[in-house]
Amino acid sequence: VIKMFTQQGATSDQNGVAVKLYNTLGNAISRVSTEAGASTDLVDTSYLGTQITNLNTEISGWDRKLNDAQNRYWSQFTAMEKAISQMNSQSSWFSQQLGRAQ
Repeated sequence: VIKMFTQQGATSDQNGVAVKLYNTLGNAISRVSTEAGASTDLVDTSYLGTQITNLNTEISGWDRKLNDAQNRYWSQFTAMEKAISQMNSQSSWFSQQLGRAQ
């Protein structure tokens, strides 16, 4: 029974059940580490790590564009408010002039 579980043969067919299970789990963990990275890696070069880095870079770019658009709209709004204020001032002056002319 011990040999059936722990035997290590020259080929995978000759390995015991526990050895096959250990090798299969080791391969699965290795594939997951390649795809998702490992917590012990100093630099994450995994597929998912690369995707996350690319998305963060893209988010930063869109955030800069959003801030630029917001600043542009605030400048335009401020200029519009200033123009409306000047027009109201002129309108008030014209009204006063028309009132005096009567």
